[in-house]
Amino acid sequence: MRDLVAGIDGCPAGWIAVMWDGGASISSRLCARFSDVMALPATIIAVDMPIGLPQRSGRPPERAVRSRLGGRQSSVFAVPSEIAVYCEDYAQACRVNLPIPIRRRRCQSNVSISSPRCAKSMR
Repeated sequence: MRDLVAGIDGCPAGWIAVMWDGGASISSRLCARFSDVMALPATIIAVDMPIGLPQRSGRPPERAVRSRLGGRQSSVFAVPSEIAVYCEDYAQACRVNLPIPIRRRRCQSNVSISSPRCAKSMR
């Protein structure tokens, strides 16, 4: 029997899980809460979420991988600064993030706004 691996990413409805058994079987499931993710029958759960939030946006690993992706560079977005994550809206987050690295926070990171809060509250 092979281990079931689940790749997890945040989405507007909660968390999307794509599960793979190491063979030909791939399935997906939408989880409303992170506790639903933890209840999946997967041996390995890999969450696409930064661990910790930087004081400034843009980290060396993101810059390094972008240089290798060519035309797909936009698929890697910069983790916003901690102060930007706790802003009430996108415009405010851009204002506080702009002076830090001179880079606007991508709209996609708005999906992740609840994720760091959730992770912090689970400690």
